[in-house]
Amino acid sequence: MRLDETDQFGNGIARFSFNHYEDGEFQGAFDFTSLDAAEVSTSGLDQQLAAEIMITPDSVDSLPLVDQDAGVQTLSDAPATSALETQTISLSLGGSLVGKWTVTFEVPIHEFNLDGAWAKL
Repeated sequence: MRLDETDQFGNGIARFSFNHYEDGEFQGAFDFTSLDAAEVSTSGLDQQLAAEIMITPDSVDSLPLVDQDAGVQTLSDAPATSALETQTISLSLGGSLVGKWTVTFEVPIHEFNLDGAWAKL
């Protein structure tokens, strides 16, 4: 996760990178990019995340190469004022849930809901 980038107009960008593996073999890399970086509250602007898969596509072929209607959000029962090191994160593409992970952040993070774009690298 990177929050320390800006677009050509100086707007903050939130970027999440996803690597897809099948049977332990790397199949492809994808980026989720959002201009809603201000929605993510943490002091760690560039973090390596550890994730445990809860729901994921069976095949990289089922993932679109590009989707302008993508979303990444936390799914938490904790109060919005609580920054947590471990959060459940979901990925929606085209309005449908595609993946869900339990993610451990290096620095605690508040809940967020980001709209953005998805693209295969």
